[in-house]
Amino acid sequence: MGEQMQHHDAQLEIYGTFGPSCHETEILEKMLEAGMTGIRLNLSHGSLQDNQEWVKNLKEAKQNTGRPCKLLIDLQGRERRLGKFEAFEAKTGDHVLVGEQIPVGGDVLVCLEPGDMIRIGDDNIPLRILEKEGLSWKAEVLGDGLFEPGKSLHIQNKDSSLPILYAKDIENLKVAAEMGVTGVMVPFVQNAQDLKEIRSIIEEYAPECTVMAKIENVEGVRNLESILPLADEIVIARGDLAASCTLAWMPAVQNYIEDMCHKHGKPYMVVTQMLDSMEHHPSPTRAEVSDTYNAVMKGAHSIMLTGETAHSLYPLEAMEYFCQIAHKALQLKADPESFQEIFKTL
Repeated sequence: MGEQMQHHDAQLEIYGTFGPSCHETEILEKMLEAGMTGIRLNLSHGSLQDNQEWVKNLKEAKQNTGRPCKLLIDLQGRERRLGKFEAFEAKTGDHVLVGEQIPVGGDVLVCLEPGDMIRIGDDNIPLRILEKEGLSWKAEVLGDGLFEPGKSLHIQNKDSSLPILYAKDIENLKVAAEMGVTGVMVPFVQNAQDLKEIRSIIEEYAPECTVMAKIENVEGVRNLESILPLADEIVIARGDLAASCTLAWMPAVQNYIEDMCHKHGKPYMVVTQMLDSMEHHPSPTRAEVSDTYNAVMKGAHSIMLTGETAHSLYPLEAMEYFCQIAHKALQLKADPESFQEIFKTL
């Protein structure tokens, strides 16, 4: 896979995500040489200070390769996550205890009521709350799934009351500039007021950073037109977005956001499961290749891999495929007529 992304195609940003599979200098160098132009650090699992070593490795990789690389931080923001416990699988119809068996924050236990619907992780494992049992809540599992610590947790119709930022987010923003952060991803932006609040904080501590509004639920989609002027870039974060609008409607919602961004001249990113199978396989599926290609052809300013580089068996291969697909899309976008010549060589 010797083809490399040409840097004159730099109008497209191609991001990976830091993780156990790709934080060492050597692998970062290879990912940069493959064409990666930026990397995301997810701060839901630790602070910016905790990840100083990874950031230092990135700096070394940039120096060693002579390649630029943006550094995005993804704040925790309006997001709840499961606590620490032994991972387990559950089947449809099983009962679990939210609190004891699946540890959650006290704010979750206090706000739950019988009948509430919970979704866990990007897999959107659904649970229905049944009744109180001691200090926990008994819940029915409505879809097979693997329950693991640290996965996101969403309570239908009850997430919007969470604050847009937490104290630890602000602590991370205070050191962002000195750590070389170039952009801030803001989770679960739901309205213009959310973005006004965070912009003022970012401008105080990290004024050079790009502000990227993650659209992850129906409220954010409904208020998109008022959010657009306050964001430097929109992020179509399809994991939680699918949980909010349902999987079947997610492509239509993605198209709507893309069209609105084009209409208003706003850059946008497409992210989540773009080459998902490459966490476990050395090549992507046909559908994943098409998804990535079409995102670039439709006009995405940025595309991003998450688990495909963060905790993958094939992080470098995933980035190589990602860049190759993007390069071919950019080539045909720039010169649609060239396909006839290319077709002769296939």
